[in-house]
Amino acid sequence: MQSFTSIGPMLDFIALFSIISAYSGSMLPFVVIFSFLLSYFTLYTIYSLSRIYVTNGGYYSYVGNALGRGAGFFVLLLYIIYSVLTVPNISLFISGFSYSILELAGLTAPVLKYVLLLIFIGTVYYVVSRGLKVSITYTLIAGFLEIAFIILMSIIFIIYRSPGFSFSGINFSFNPFFFGVIFGILAFSGGGSSIFISEQTASSHINTPKSLFLSFTISGIIMAVSAFALLMFAGFAGLRAYESNSFYITELVQARLGTPFLILFSFFGIMSAFNLSVSYLNAFVHMVPKFYHDFNLK
Repeated sequence: MQSFTSIGPMLDFIALFSIISAYSGSMLPFVVIFSFLLSYFTLYTIYSLSRIYVTNGGYYSYVGNALGRGAGFFVLLLYIIYSVLTVPNISLFISGFSYSILELAGLTAPVLKYVLLLIFIGTVYYVVSRGLKVSITYTLIAGFLEIAFIILMSIIFIIYRSPGFSFSGINFSFNPFFFGVIFGILAFSGGGSSIFISEQTASSHINTPKSLFLSFTISGIIMAVSAFALLMFAGFAGLRAYESNSFYITELVQARLGTPFLILFSFFGIMSAFNLSVSYLNAFVHMVPKFYHDFNLK
């Protein structure tokens, strides 16, 4: 679940699918499937190294052992920059997403965006600060709930699909397809997160690579199914509106399925972002002591 929630399938659904659609249009599900299969090559590298090295240093430790200390330190810097920005960036999106829900309810005070932003960030840091046992217990429970909701949502979207939808209306084009793949691969980033807690994992040589493969496969299947469900539910006209505004999905859900389901949809979208933030921060705080030790820093 550490790896699964670091991918954030539901967050990809409400955020990244919109960007992919902007480039690839109705080819969205096929872009997601191709990106998923292509990303297995990246996963295989991490999968193989996790069977050899047990280290919370993760990526920088793998690269350092394979290519030398300098290369490892360079990867470390990239990872620190990326990780430090992850929680604030997700928080900015989620505050905007949450505010769009409040706007549908008639609450339009702009200051609420900043209140929601601070609450989100503060709660993420609080959960991680309670220690690994608490944060992983949360991640485990929330991860299962996220999987269950995406499956339920996909079934409902397919049942209430747009009357005008037809697979024959999907137009394939080479260049737009591969522009979408760039962002499709981004949708599967973070899947290696469990390597950063491998030193705390029993039988890590076996369980860490197993967790990588299992979580990545489950997330890929779920995201492919949900991408097809979104296309069928929105239809071609709805997808075009979603391409220009990712928050349009909330209006569509409310209009087609009602306010109660919109509340549920929004809750799990925010929870997915929260899960991802907790997982990323968990990985980061377990990498830092290893970094101090490996580079002999006090």
